[in-house]
Amino acid sequence: MRRSQTRGAGALVTGALLLALAVPTATALPHAPAPGDPAQVEVDVDPTTPAGLPEVGAGTSFVDGGTKLAGYAEQDWYLANVPMIDLPDTDAEAVYYYRWRVLKEHLRYTEPGTGWVLTEFLDCCGYAAPYQAINAAAGHQLAEGRWLRDQRYLDDYEDYWLTGPGQISPAQNPEASDWAHQYSFWAVSAIVERAQVTGDLDRLASLQPELETFVEDWSNQYDAETGLYWQTPEYDAKESSPASYATDQAYAGRHTFRPSINAYLYGDMVALAQVADLNGDAATAAEYRGRAAELREAVDTYLWDDDRQFFYDVVDRENPDHEQLRDRLDVGLVPWKFGLASADQSAALDQLFDPEGFAAPYGPTVTERRSPDFWKHADEGCCKWDGPSWPFSTSLTLDGVATALRDGTAGDVTREQYTDLFDTYVRTQFRDGEPYVAEAHHPDEDRWIYDGYDHSEDYLHSSYVDLVLQDVLGLQPQTDGTLVIDPLVPADWDWFAAENVPYHGRNVTVLFDRDGSHYGAGAGLRVFVDGEEALHSDATVLDEGADPVVVPVPSGEAQRLPHAVNTSANPLQHEFPRPIASYTWQYDDAWRVLDGKAWYDEVPENTRWSNYSSPNASDWIGVEFAEPTQISDVRFRGYADSDAVKAAASYELEYWTGSAWQAVPDQTRYPAQPVGNGVNRITFPPLETTRYRVALENAPGKSVGVTELESWTPVSRKVSVRVAAPGSSAQGESSRVDVTVSTREDPVDGATASLELPDGWTAVPVDDAGPRDLDAWDRTTLSWDVTPPQRAVPGSEAQLGAVVRWAEGDVEQEARAATTTRLAFDPAWYDDVVLHDDFDTDSSDDYTTLQPSAEALPTVTVGDGTLAADGDARYWGLYGHETARATSSSVLIAEIGEFSGAGTSEDSLFLGLAAADRTYALAWFNHTNVAAGLDRVGGEGGPSPWFGIKGYGPGDRIAMQVDGSRVEVFAEEDGGWTYYGGTTTGGALDTSDPDVLASLLPTVGFRADRGTVSISSFEVRARSGAAPTPDVQVTAVPRCLGGKAYVAVRAAYTGTGGSGTGEPVDIELVTPYGTRTVPDVTPGANAYQSFAARATSLPAGAATIRVTDATTRVTTLHASHPAITC
Repeated sequence: MRRSQTRGAGALVTGALLLALAVPTATALPHAPAPGDPAQVEVDVDPTTPAGLPEVGAGTSFVDGGTKLAGYAEQDWYLANVPMIDLPDTDAEAVYYYRWRVLKEHLRYTEPGTGWVLTEFLDCCGYAAPYQAINAAAGHQLAEGRWLRDQRYLDDYEDYWLTGPGQISPAQNPEASDWAHQYSFWAVSAIVERAQVTGDLDRLASLQPELETFVEDWSNQYDAETGLYWQTPEYDAKESSPASYATDQAYAGRHTFRPSINAYLYGDMVALAQVADLNGDAATAAEYRGRAAELREAVDTYLWDDDRQFFYDVVDRENPDHEQLRDRLDVGLVPWKFGLASADQSAALDQLFDPEGFAAPYGPTVTERRSPDFWKHADEGCCKWDGPSWPFSTSLTLDGVATALRDGTAGDVTREQYTDLFDTYVRTQFRDGEPYVAEAHHPDEDRWIYDGYDHSEDYLHSSYVDLVLQDVLGLQPQTDGTLVIDPLVPADWDWFAAENVPYHGRNVTVLFDRDGSHYGAGAGLRVFVDGEEALHSDATVLDEGADPVVVPVPSGEAQRLPHAVNTSANPLQHEFPRPIASYTWQYDDAWRVLDGKAWYDEVPENTRWSNYSSPNASDWIGVEFAEPTQISDVRFRGYADSDAVKAAASYELEYWTGSAWQAVPDQTRYPAQPVGNGVNRITFPPLETTRYRVALENAPGKSVGVTELESWTPVSRKVSVRVAAPGSSAQGESSRVDVTVSTREDPVDGATASLELPDGWTAVPVDDAGPRDLDAWDRTTLSWDVTPPQRAVPGSEAQLGAVVRWAEGDVEQEARAATTTRLAFDPAWYDDVVLHDDFDTDSSDDYTTLQPSAEALPTVTVGDGTLAADGDARYWGLYGHETARATSSSVLIAEIGEFSGAGTSEDSLFLGLAAADRTYALAWFNHTNVAAGLDRVGGEGGPSPWFGIKGYGPGDRIAMQVDGSRVEVFAEEDGGWTYYGGTTTGGALDTSDPDVLASLLPTVGFRADRGTVSISSFEVRARSGAAPTPDVQVTAVPRCLGGKAYVAVRAAYTGTGGSGTGEPVDIELVTPYGTRTVPDVTPGANAYQSFAARATSLPAGAATIRVTDATTRVTTLHASHPAITC
């Protein structure tokens, strides 16, 4: 039992005394600067200083950050953002700074309105959410990033999951409500823990509705009988493990009641109750605390085994007695991090140190060694979670053990055992003598086993910085005006420092020097707040069993850094903005300078443009906008490697005047000379242009490179916008789009909202769109009914945006946001049947055989309703139709006949486009694990995505759609079409080029270990364009007649393909006040009706106009009108 806590500067009782003594008179120290004003309000960034970096402010200078960061690119960023540490364990310290580099590499700017996200892989994956974010490790990422001084990154990232693209549905996981629930994710706990560091409780309180929604959106995975939540091992980020081996789905597993997902939800419910407390919402707080208590009881009832003293999985399939899994898995250690375990369950932690349990030289393992499934498939390639050492799990476990040591649930586990476990984690994070982290490590050998080249480097799927600061050095964040110091450092550490840690708007330095000889500031523990000593204690405060120290840290006002958007960013390669370049090396890509990925030569992943091998002494790289755009702050990140590509000798920034290129006037440059592997910033008075470029002169004998080209425009952050739309829409059918407008610290008056929609889409307001007056931390939601046009391509993705405008004095401000919706896929929209082969007869002569590899070809038979491939050993063959061709607006469809059911690795169908030279874009459907993906081989374009585990089967149809330079894949599951994914094409696979399409054969293929795989039909359909959409101009005008309100609706038919051409159409005018149908309206004529409201006023609304053409196709239009009072 610990004694009552010792508080800094004496035992402080009242809040007034606590505040009064929080910043005492400065103590003279050899390294402490003079104190400054801690309150940093609106920060005006000097254009001659590094771009957009926060001010560190008053603090201490015991640690030489420049020395610690030697060899790191963009040192200014680290010095401005990262707490400096100084440790006796040089390996632990080296990994700390390296892990900050890892986090920085994964900070990815997306687009205006979404801002920053954190990625898991540097460049991956088909199963990721938009902009390559993956929620599986987002809790770890938020834990790491909460210690950054510049919190704009994580503000955006939280919003991404709670109100932005993370809310888009459906996700790749068919059972998830949205991308934020694709994998297990402890979002609420992580967001509350972040607020404990930043001290921004107003923002946290304002998020209560979104955090409640996040918790409730797990309800489809709640089992009322047990009171538990289920998750599949795959979407618990732990596929191919004993939990899945115990089912008929060895890869993905089945619905399983797991300690992990239930611990996450328990922690989130407790955290959500704390948020409700901030808002004075006692009823909600009590509800979630009650539900958390019920969940704890259910976990103890079903998942805890008193005999085996561990938390176990329970598979929820063909298991009516809820029998627990045979094996101990790492998920059984998760409850300690979230406070779900109790003291009498502490024996489970002993397994971490048992050689038959999880102990390992580079452990802990993810499966206990005594399991018959230990290392069953782990050395067969990624990702088999039956034995490796996994940083994701290790960091959860370490945090859990540290929590247990502090809250009394650790049992016999000692601090020394914890520090040994932490040291093991440190040693694991090396490769070839340098700090390194990949996907998984061998538990017994000094090597990473899941470490794909150009894929796994610097994998951000775990935490480490947070473990060092919070657990090892003991900075325990609080929501009040204090900081608890409770280190778990090794007993032989005689000194350490954590310097200028951003905390509650202050800079906190924790300095320990056992005898005072290392830092020269005196012996013992000292804590400084904004450079002034706030606490001094002797060295015994670090002894095991000593009480934690509570330091008073009154909240300062955090820097309100200027907010800006990068108007050049375009990671999804929309039509605009787009790169322009005078020359690009064949293995680089000008698009990469707009992809939001900022790293240099530390990793093999290529995200650069260069002019390597150019014959020119100088070349230029630039950006073209869709319309004149204001620029005033351009930044390019130079690239330099060890030999051929170096920083430019000089450069010039130019803009397009409309007729010529001209140097941008009045430039201020930082730094004065261009740098490679760093930021070059140019600021200047605002100007408007459609294009800008940076002309770079080569250094003698060298080439130049750029990793990112950015144009930053300041915008107000007073208002944030969220757009919510259905995951899918259908042509001609309306669906509801909601726009939520939220304020921050300041009120906003006169805010108006409008939608930004693709061409041809219409919107009818459900609410009055403004102006509206909003208080600080206020929110309002406006709605529209939005309809895509009949000509919209089915299955295509559309971006729906919203803009909110308001005035600050004479300056108009705006905030934007966007989301996406995908149109329902309907092959019938493609009205020209180019090919339909149901294989009733032998049509084999219509196909040519393509051999994609050295594997044997199968025996193929055609007739009796099937095209079938068969073989006794591994085979692979592709069969392209010789005469049919896809167009740039077409679809290929095959109906699955059968799979062999005999494959151990291959039991696959292929569908797509292929050329005789093994250039192809083929969707694959491997029924071994019911997985799917798309391979792009040859040509140019996007990656080859993996779509994950799906639900197709025999009798379902599969489809590849060609839409310009994109190909998209769909499958028919349970009677409806499901979108799987897609990629872009270019070069020899450019599906927007008719000449290229002429060389690509519509192709089906078969690959299997043995047995028969077949299809029962093959079809190619194209959009003929023979029936153009009627051009009808519609208006709705309110008016007063005789004191009564009317709305006059007019639909003017101008024809199709130009005025006066086209067949007659029928036009139906629909309002709440009546309907009229006008048949046979000819080009140049119109349909008209004035509808009486039978009242003296008429609210804002819209008329619906339905146009039926000669083919019976219906086009739906809307004409909105304002309110009127007579």
